[in-house]
Amino acid sequence: MALPQLRLNLNLSRRQKLAVKIAGYTLLAIATFLIALHIAFPYDRLRGKAIEVLSAKYDVTIASAGRGLLPGQIVFEKIVLRSRPTQPDEKPTEIIIDRLELDLGLDFNILGAIRRKVAIDFEAELGAGEIEGELDLSKSLVEVKVATQSLPLETVPGLATAVGLPMTGGLDADMELRLPGGKWKNAEGYIDLECDGCTIGDGVAKLTLNSRRKSRRGRTSAWDADARSITVPRLSLGAAAAEIDISSGVGKIEKFEAASQDGWLKITGQIEFQDPFSNSLFPGCMQFKLSDDLKKREPNFGNIEYGISEKLRQGDGSYSIPTRGKLTAIKWNPRARCGGGSTDDDDGPPALAGRPALTPEEPEEPDEPAPGGTEVDPASVPGVSNAEVPPPGGSGPALTPTTPRDGGAGAAAAAAERSDGDEPAREVEDRDDERGDGERGDGERGDGDERYEDDGRDERDDRDPEDRDGRGTMEDEELPEDGSGVVVD
Repeated sequence: MALPQLRLNLNLSRRQKLAVKIAGYTLLAIATFLIALHIAFPYDRLRGKAIEVLSAKYDVTIASAGRGLLPGQIVFEKIVLRSRPTQPDEKPTEIIIDRLELDLGLDFNILGAIRRKVAIDFEAELGAGEIEGELDLSKSLVEVKVATQSLPLETVPGLATAVGLPMTGGLDADMELRLPGGKWKNAEGYIDLECDGCTIGDGVAKLTLNSRRKSRRGRTSAWDADARSITVPRLSLGAAAAEIDISSGVGKIEKFEAASQDGWLKITGQIEFQDPFSNSLFPGCMQFKLSDDLKKREPNFGNIEYGISEKLRQGDGSYSIPTRGKLTAIKWNPRARCGGGSTDDDDGPPALAGRPALTPEEPEEPDEPAPGGTEVDPASVPGVSNAEVPPPGGSGPALTPTTPRDGGAGAAAAAAERSDGDEPAREVEDRDDERGDGERGDGERGDGDERYEDDGRDERDDRDPEDRDGRGTMEDEELPEDGSGVVVD
């Protein structure tokens, strides 16, 4: 049986036939070039370049890089990104991408590079989660579209650092961002997030509420910070959802809430995008309430309310705490009010009834002693009466001792001057004992009968004998021959 033949009756002129022939050869040449490029593309060099770029922030390993099914498709297998901790107590995190496929287009974006506009489609598999999106890059606009399905939260870069606690669960996200001029301050778009069954905390990581208030003398109380650092157990977020609308570089939080058997929370406010992105700010307010079941199950964590001012307590028993700082490192201030003001203000609203004030009080710090030393009751000093004590601020008359007493530094110095020189002065010996052999300086004693040169002596030894101890002259005092340093009337 003969096969049917397809005949095209095209009445083409000679010139038209030549044009068709040239177009056919051109297309064949382009297809041949793309197929050859697809086969001979230096994928190993591309893998090395990717490791070099990512190594600025991560320890990177990439198992392999190769071609996809069609020209312009590049496939990376088993990408492992390990973060580098920046804090002593920070644990490194690993991001494992099982497969990443990039679609540069049939022409490998060669024509796009000529037009200075690059378009890339990407798909990634991370465990049970998936990411897909589009990236368009040009000099005047950066546009990103991303959708995720069951994306493991622990693989989201920077999330644990921003929140301050590890998170787990599968994230479903849909976002679109447009950055005119490539600037975050001009950002436009939206972000929708859903996470059913996500958790926060792991029973090891600690949460510190940044309320480092100052004492009466202006010093920061370390006790206050330590009292507000608490280990966070694994908490269920239940059904969590967020909606953020972005316009002119400001992302307004339309919805951000979560509810479970452990309690509920809501976050309001906005995100102020800055360049670079790490400088973006997050002025907002978090309102939350812990369930009674959680307080019974985790009593230590339930005591977190004791570190929060009662002035932040709402009528339904929840607490509202403002956020501050950068989006990449969110901080909570339990001594400030959402909307402005401090809980330390006297004109603030009083604590609501139904629960005693539980804010811990800072331990009283002892007052600094007055200049001049510590006050001593004259009656407790043997041989000194109240009449002999000079008034505050004055030197007063010379004190006349009524009982034998220690001659002090002046008598010791006088005894040293009357010695025959074979034995160093007792005061100098005591001072050398305190300083040690290695700290005698220029006044160190040499071999034989060499005497101290001047040097290591205390400044007070060079003063006039009348002023050495502040108790008058020594002219009327008689020292015993034995040089014991005891004065007898």
